[in-house]
Amino acid sequence: MVMLTAEPGYTFAGLATATINGKTAVIINNTDATVILSYQFPATLVVPVPTVTDVVIKTQPRLIYSDGDQLDLSSMEVTLSYSDNTTEDVRFTSFAAKRLTTTPVHGTTLSSLMHNNNAVEVTHSNNSAPIRVRTNNLTVLPKVNPIIAIDGLALKPILPNGKEFIYVSPECKEDDSIALEITQENARITINGTEQNTLTQKLSYEGDQIGIVVSSDPVGAFEQQEYALTVKKPFPAEKMIKTRWGNTLTVIGLPTDHDYDFATYKWYRNNREVGSGQSWSAGTNGEKLNPRDRYYVEATTRDGKTIRSCDIPVTSVTAQQEYGILLKNNSAYSNNIGIEVFAPEEASEVEITVYDIGGKQVFRQKGNYAFSWNLSDAMQRSVPNGLYFVTAKAKGESGKLYRYSAKLVVKR
Repeated sequence: MVMLTAEPGYTFAGLATATINGKTAVIINNTDATVILSYQFPATLVVPVPTVTDVVIKTQPRLIYSDGDQLDLSSMEVTLSYSDNTTEDVRFTSFAAKRLTTTPVHGTTLSSLMHNNNAVEVTHSNNSAPIRVRTNNLTVLPKVNPIIAIDGLALKPILPNGKEFIYVSPECKEDDSIALEITQENARITINGTEQNTLTQKLSYEGDQIGIVVSSDPVGAFEQQEYALTVKKPFPAEKMIKTRWGNTLTVIGLPTDHDYDFATYKWYRNNREVGSGQSWSAGTNGEKLNPRDRYYVEATTRDGKTIRSCDIPVTSVTAQQEYGILLKNNSAYSNNIGIEVFAPEEASEVEITVYDIGGKQVFRQKGNYAFSWNLSDAMQRSVPNGLYFVTAKAKGESGKLYRYSAKLVVKR
């Protein structure tokens, strides 16, 4: 019912019909100044909101991990059942919107001690009584921690990333080998495909790869691990590097039995990279190489082989190492080679001559100390591949004549 009151100057007198919301109403007690209208609306149907009655794991998340891995729930999916007998599949990305939470949470760092053989609990908190369901148990394997030792020295503290590493022997011996030993409890160890835990390996300048696999015995105690070890020996410094003026180091042409075609260089001082290029100088203001420091070079060939030199013996530099002919571009794989002549004193006149293996002169030039030969003879004909001999005569300011010679291999 509703009571209406007439505005001043108005009256309900003579009111015969009335409607409420378009429906005919009953007029009750019309006093002209007020009137009461009555209308009975039909009952309103209240539809209840369906509630979650059950949660079922439809798709399991990733279940197998190693120590330190992060829990990955991204592939998990659950099915919600509702009170109106409907169901809904919910992927992990929509868990929050559906009031679903997990313990532990996505991204948790896993530990074999805490999480192995434990499940992930999924909770729906929309109801007064939360609904909980569990995944299958997680498997969190402890990571294998083998001791990899060479000549009794464990390598682990110096590994760059734990699985791939390079070992360069500290010994500069022509005949060099190492004893490799791997120790791990409850493990089956294979080296280069053979079940063994020790290996004696002869070293080369270019390096040899050793494949190591440490697997669980009994199976399932830990996750299998694979390691790639490269072992090599350094190249004798006296066969690779010339020291000049007490402050400059230069890579020279190697012996014919190791005629590497070097393309790039990295110079190191006390294990810190200090320069690149075929030559490196301690400084331009009179600085000298320090006998207390360790110097070596890593030279990489055009086909990707990296050769490391032995430590350069700064304290034992001889006059023969200081002075003579320096062949640049190594074994002349290119079509041009640099020839430099260094004498104990400033030379007023330098002459170089190149002979073939039969003693025939193929190139001759005078200048100061630096020359360039395009591997052609006097007729500008390209010389054939083979062994050549370079001689140099340098006349010092004192009038003393210095003579030097060197071998050159042309190999295009």
